Amino acid sequence: MLQSDLYREPRRHALGAEVSLLLALAVPLAHGTTHTVLTCDDAGAGSLRAVVTDALTHSGDTVDLSTLNCSTISLTTGAILVAQDNLTVLGPGANQLSIERGPPFNKQRIFKHTGSGTLALAYLQVANGYYGGTQGSLAEGGCIRSSGNVSLDHVRVTGCQLVAKDEAVGGGVFATGKLTLKRATLSGNSATVTAAAIYGADGGGAWAHEVDASVSTISGNLAVGTLSSIGGGLSTRYLTLTASTIADNVAAGYGGAVIMFRCSNLTCIEAGSATIKNSTISGNSANFVGGIYARIGSLEIDNSTIVRNVAQYGAKILNGTFRYLAAGVFSAGGNVDLESSLLANNRYGSPPLDSDFSFYKQFQMDAVIGLDNLVREGHGAAPSGSLHGACPLLGPLRDNGGVTNTHALLSGSPGIDAGNNAADLTYDQRLAPNVRDNGFPDIGAYEVQAEVIFDAGFDGCVPLP
Repeated sequence: MLQSDLYREPRRHALGAEVSLLLALAVPLAHGTTHTVLTCDDAGAGSLRAVVTDALTHSGDTVDLSTLNCSTISLTTGAILVAQDNLTVLGPGANQLSIERGPPFNKQRIFKHTGSGTLALAYLQVANGYYGGTQGSLAEGGCIRSSGNVSLDHVRVTGCQLVAKDEAVGGGVFATGKLTLKRATLSGNSATVTAAAIYGADGGGAWAHEVDASVSTISGNLAVGTLSSIGGGLSTRYLTLTASTIADNVAAGYGGAVIMFRCSNLTCIEAGSATIKNSTISGNSANFVGGIYARIGSLEIDNSTIVRNVAQYGAKILNGTFRYLAAGVFSAGGNVDLESSLLANNRYGSPPLDSDFSFYKQFQMDAVIGLDNLVREGHGAAPSGSLHGACPLLGPLRDNGGVTNTHALLSGSPGIDAGNNAADLTYDQRLAPNVRDNGFPDIGAYEVQAEVIFDAGFDGCVPLP
């Protein structure tokens, strides 16, 4: 990979266009007419395709599929074209209705949104779209492609494939503007390039200018094909992640879980930011930085658990200087604020070496601050007062109650009663009834309640040198 590739700006997103889209985000959806889908057929009167087409001139309308008695709408004649600026598609539930690519399995997405507003999907599944192949060197959105914004509320996007020769952007979802996830799942999606020398795959689960994800899961997504492929789970410029889990995603190049870019080699203009609260990032992998790669203006991580992420390599020459690139979190280009977060058991190489956090100053504004963290092995200026070298004694990633999977703190964990609640969180990642502040907050996304704590079954720790 060329050094300049690492700091690339996607070639299609001009600053002027981004500003226009951000202004559009502030426009509320209109309250329009509700149109009911009557049949599960791909086309014809009463079908989803026909109802969306009939509503073309009515931005802000709702297409209602909640009364259908079928489990699948199988698309055989191409993607559903949404030309309205704003449209809501409402289903009966992600386990009750799936909209997916059907035979003869041509190269087709599920939704193509050409409007500048928001395509809002709720209570349904979108699955098995395929886009790209021989259609050109650039492809965007394996299942959903939007020229504006996408909102997914209680929606599962799964099994989507995006393939391109040079640049594949957004394996599951591509949104030029904002992607909003509410109790949503992006799983098993992939972006793959076949001949790229420069750009590669970008965002196996999703690519969007801005991502706001709450109580959501992003897992098992891939950005692969060449070492220029980045962001196995997400690729974005602005990220808000709350009570969510990003796990088991893979990038062939950088940022197995998440990659965030807004800085060039020399400057940070419209620098981008990320705020991660009450969330778990676990088991992701990449050639460099298995967890979070952040080259943005500011990174804030509160009461979160970032563990078990894996990288092949732990260092690289950047801007002519040897830099450590931690397997867990690597930040370059802006301020970092770590509060009551657990970074441990992130490893690179063979035999594996711990490398949980690294940071380097490139601009005068750079600083790392925070309190009450557990950073087992860091390179660079980790926050003062962090617990270093301690094994966190974590349970496996699993259902510990709540919507998203977490790692429990087991008996004897140094994270118990050693954190803070500077973020003023009411609950831990699992939400109610798991209160966050009982007078002695824990470190990480999981707060021990009154449940029994067991000694066995925790993730081990490689002895530090």
